[in-house]
Amino acid sequence: MGNSKSDMVPPEKNQQESEKVQGGAYQRESYESYDEEIDPDFDFPKVVLHCHLDGSFRISTVIDIAKRRGIELVSYDEKELRKYAVWHVQENATLAKFLDHFKYFGPVFKGSRYAIRRLTLEAIEDFHRRGIVYIELRFSPHLLATIGNDPLNEDDPEEKITPEDVLEEVLKANKIAAEKYPSIMVRYLLCGIVAFPQWSQETAELCVKYRNDGVVGMDLAGDPQDPDYHTEMKLHEKAFDYAHDNNVNITIHAGEAEGPSSCEQAIDDFHAARIGHGYHIIEDERIYKRFQNEQHHLECCPISSYRTGSVKKTQNHPLIRFFKDGLNCSISTDDPGIMLTTIFDDYADVKNTMGLSIKNIQQMNLNAARSCFLPDSEKSELISRLELSYAKFNQD
Repeated sequence: MGNSKSDMVPPEKNQQESEKVQGGAYQRESYESYDEEIDPDFDFPKVVLHCHLDGSFRISTVIDIAKRRGIELVSYDEKELRKYAVWHVQENATLAKFLDHFKYFGPVFKGSRYAIRRLTLEAIEDFHRRGIVYIELRFSPHLLATIGNDPLNEDDPEEKITPEDVLEEVLKANKIAAEKYPSIMVRYLLCGIVAFPQWSQETAELCVKYRNDGVVGMDLAGDPQDPDYHTEMKLHEKAFDYAHDNNVNITIHAGEAEGPSSCEQAIDDFHAARIGHGYHIIEDERIYKRFQNEQHHLECCPISSYRTGSVKKTQNHPLIRFFKDGLNCSISTDDPGIMLTTIFDDYADVKNTMGLSIKNIQQMNLNAARSCFLPDSEKSELISRLELSYAKFNQD
């Protein structure tokens, strides 16, 4: 299981490890400088709409599970393994390069009920500690399964786990976490993967089946640099029509590694109420005005956007214009485990580099709460909780 060490050369091994800010892109000083202390400037309730469960792992847990399961890693030393995370803006960064780093960590969670539960529990514990009170975690059950409609499966898996089994393990862990950490509410989005259109109908059906158990929506993600991407995108439309017809909430990755038309396609062809990322709408004034007028929510992930190359280090971040022009946008973390970041890092980038204020950040949290996929009654409670907390925080 896992990749061979011969295929895993340390990424950009000799690149300097001392960058802090490059053209507006927040940087850690090195892969060793991960800091979990609560920043008092941001010690208020937070809402996160765009975060991948399988990108929210702890490096120490990757090592522990790999040892338990006999999975080969490039290193079992935590400091050494951290070098393989996307901890800085790589030269000529692309989404494909970013996603390639998952091969160093992801295999330890695939096909193990224990690993899937632990991943979920620890992620929720970490988000709770950082003051997040509502988060929607997204993942593809098929990517963690070992049997079923999955060409990535092994011939003789350690455990026979279907995509539905994966989802049930996540939801079991969620129930445990809800008792341990009652101040955070966690809901789930199930991801279709563009390269595997044969998964999407089952994913949509799981969204419908588990809508009362914590699943609040469906997503679609992929790499637009894949030569078959646009052909395969069309093959997902029927599944998203089915989801829409069954009142499943929809968000789509778009405008991240491709142009503004992808955001319009997400709304018009896939029934998206929200867009994951959406930065490139600034390149088309007509589409930009549409988002401004129709208030489709933009799930922005500042640090991720630089590290995937979606926003260049030399340009002002589109989030600045989004907010100042009154677009419906918010701040999320995307893949904090593989980037060695927390929500505090994204907030620090927004405040210190982009020049937006703490009140602006709080307003974007309220945008997120109003655009989340909770039922209206729970959404209203969340909004009221934030408004009361922010009024007290800003008065103090």
